[in-house]
Amino acid sequence: MDTKRFRVVGVRDEDADDYHLYVTNLSREEFFPADLAQIYRCRWEVELLFRELKTQYDLDEFDTSNEHVVKILLYAALLSLLVSRDLLDLVTEQADDELVFPRNAGRRPSGRTPSSSSTNSVSTSVIRHRRCWSG
Repeated sequence: MDTKRFRVVGVRDEDADDYHLYVTNLSREEFFPADLAQIYRCRWEVELLFRELKTQYDLDEFDTSNEHVVKILLYAALLSLLVSRDLLDLVTEQADDELVFPRNAGRRPSGRTPSSSSTNSVSTSVIRHRRCWSG
């Protein structure tokens, strides 16, 4: 019988006043709790990236079995994603958030926005993106 050893690591999230628990087989000596939190945060970013590619760029199904066409579609989607994120970063760095993402934009007659808070989700996404990929 093959036995596997895992450890459960809890890392306090000061913003949420809560703990995040991680199950890992990475060694205690090499990977401190803060390291594990960063690794899993980046792993989650990869999951979100694939989700975005599948939903926003329709990469969940292909209408072709031609390998070259599939590669072209993947590269086009990745380039579009990179350019859109760079443009969003540039816009958010250069402009006041209120000018770029006005609070009253997209309001329905009831006073609610189409999504609960598109401004916050976009800004949060950019911040997470920078933390994970900027090293």
